[in-house]
Formats: sequence, C-alpha cells, structure tokens
Amino acid sequence: MARIHIPALDGARGLAAATVVVSHASNSRFLPEVLGAGLGVMGVCLFYALSGFLMGLLYLKAPLDKVAFRRYAVSRGARVLPLYYVVILLGCVLLVGIGDSGYSFTTLNELILNVFLLRGTGVLWSIPVEIHFYLVFIGLWFAASRGWFFAAVLGLLVLQVLLAKGLGPWLVGARYLVLWLHVFLFGCLLAWFYQTRTGLLAVSKWRGAHLLAWGLLVLAPLAPPEIRRMLGIPVGEVFLDPFSVGYPLLILVCSVLELGPFRFLAARWLRWLGRVSFSLYLLHIPILIFCSGIGLNDVGVPGLAFVVFVTVALVLSELSVRFIELPAQSALRAAFLPRRPKPALDQTEN
Repeated sequence: MARIHIPALDGARGLAAATVVVSHASNSRFLPEVLGAGLGVMGVCLFYALSGFLMGLLYLKAPLDKVAFRRYAVSRGARVLPLYYVVILLGCVLLVGIGDSGYSFTTLNELILNVFLLRGTGVLWSIPVEIHFYLVFIGLWFAASRGWFFAAVLGLLVLQVLLAKGLGPWLVGARYLVLWLHVFLFGCLLAWFYQTRTGLLAVSKWRGAHLLAWGLLVLAPLAPPEIRRMLGIPVGEVFLDPFSVGYPLLILVCSVLELGPFRFLAARWLRWLGRVSFSLYLLHIPILIFCSGIGLNDVGVPGLAFVVFVTVALVLSELSVRFIELPAQSALRAAFLPRRPKPALDQTEN
C-alpha cells in the first residue's frame, strides 16, 4: 500500500490542538474570554475531519482482508488508547489527591463511561467519538472494497439524520458520533477524490483557488463563536453551525491542496506541534488547573501566564510522545502484528 504524506496536514493537526488550548486557556482567564466559548470545539471539528481524511487515504483504496483488518485495528488502538488510559489513571490520582480529576469525572458511573469508551467527560469527550467512528469506518471500508462507497456514505448520512431526530432529547451536548458523523465522512470523501485525482489537481493549479484561500485566512478573526455573537451573527450548535463546521472543513481542503497561505502549515515548528498534538490535547487541562491553582492567571503581566502555561504543556507533551506514546505504539504493534518476513536469499548468488 503506497503511503502518501502531506506535510501541511501535520501543521493542520498542530493548529487544531493549538485552537483547543487557546480556547481552554481563555475560559480559565489566561487569555481574553472572547477566544473561548466554543472555539475549542471547532479545533476538534478539524481533528475529526483530518481523521476521516487520513483513514480514507490509508485504507479506502486498500484491499480489506484479515491481515489488513488486523493492522488497522492494532494501529488505530495503539495510536489512541495507551495515552488515553494513562490520563484516565492520572485523573483518578488527581481526584483522590486534590478532589478534581481535571477531566470532569467525579462519580464511578462517569469513570466507567470513560473507561469503556461509551461517553467521555471533559476534554476526553472526543476520544470515544473517534473510536466509534473507527468502528463505523470498517463498514465504510468494506463498502468501498465492493464498489459501494458513495452509496454507503449516503446511507450513513441518512441514518445520521434519522438518529439525530429520533434521539434528539437524549443527545445532550456534542458528545456523540451521530452529531459528528458528517465531519468524518467529509474527510473520507475528500480522501477518495484526492486519491482518484478527480478535479482536485485542477483546483490546486487554479490561481483563483489560492486567492480564495487567502480570503479564508482573512476570515480567521470570525472563527471564535463569541466574536460572531458580539457582531450579532447567529451562532448555533457547533456541529450544525455553517461557519463553525464549514471553516475547519475548508481549512482541511486548503491544507490538503496546499493552497495559498496554508502551504506554511508545512513549516517545521508547526509539524512538530502536530507531532505532539495528541499529548498536548490530553495533558494541557491538568497543567491548566495547576497553573490556575497557584494563581498564575492573576499575574499582572499580560500574556506571561499563558506563555508559562504553554511552555510547560509543550515540554510535557514532548516527553509524553517520547516516553509514552511512541514506546506504547511500538510495543503493541510488536505484540499483535506479525513480523513481515525477510526476503529469501537468492541461492544462485551463493
């Protein structure tokens, strides 16, 4: 299976993580409050679209057999679950030690929901949604292998609408796959068209597309939902609001095609930020709580508290990648994936 690497997507992942961190820091008074109140969920939206795109890129055109399925299951689990369970354990320690888990679970029932990936609390809410999509993707992959890809996407979208209407009263907040499936599917569709090159190469070569990408960057000040509310622009639920969903999806398209300013997402420091993004996403909350607990957000120097908080978060995220994420991924792949046989020696050369 050919591997396609688009460097700008590493930067896009870093941008998504930075958006979440900025939003939560704003909610904790490390930055102006206008940058909070929903901006972080837009970052998660970009994460989800990226996930759909990358999975589509890796698997939709690949044959589905037992070996491929096993690699898929182990790779997906190894990428997400080790650090996820580490932070749940960390949350339990914090809950016992200081009375605040940092991840918004306070009861045994909430802990069980997190552990069994049924519904996440706090910043963990997005991880069960991601895992649930991994399960749905298997059906989508199977459909693609049979030539039913577009029928499957349409069927899933119809099912999403029916479930959202039928389960509406029980879908409290934005913590369920049924509310985000269209974002994942958009990423999968983009990957399909990217691989088939249907029209996308022409778009990337069109000068007007690069100008539109610069226009998208100009609209960045409207990204925080609170700013739109202040301007009198109606803002709905993030997973339905046209701007809150559409803006991250357009960022993904521009990143994939490396249009205009989004080519700079391939910068080395942004790619590094993408490398540590998952650790940063999961670990920044307890760091934020600690910094708030020692009164760092009350320091009179503007921006100093945020700089200190981010520096600590980035250092710990890099350490997490080196000593938790990567070793765990390597260990799980070594344990559950068969080693590829070495090529046999050509006996004629002896």
